[in-house]
Amino acid sequence: TQEEAGETLSVALAEVAEARAELDAAHAKLMLARGALVDTREQLRAAAIGLAESRVEAVYLRQRLDALKVVHDSESDGGTGGTGQREASPSYTPMGADFS
Repeated sequence: TQEEAGETLSVALAEVAEARAELDAAHAKLMLARGALVDTREQLRAAAIGLAESRVEAVYLRQRLDALKVVHDSESDGGTGGTGQREASPSYTPMGADFS
């Protein structure tokens, strides 16, 4: 009958409304998760950039340390380079030498 059809339609519409509310809630959760994922991706990108910068700085500091070790080793052996003989230096001229 028409009355039963009306009741069936009312029940169906209520179920559709409930399903729509569940879909809207799931969509809201998905959007929150997406926002968190974007934030995490940005944090990971920033961390990767920071790591790369740290690596570059570590290489630079290692080169500086190696250079300082060479200077220190040279100074500690009296400038002989470990050979017992003085290393040539552009500013070092033996006494009495005339190169003109």
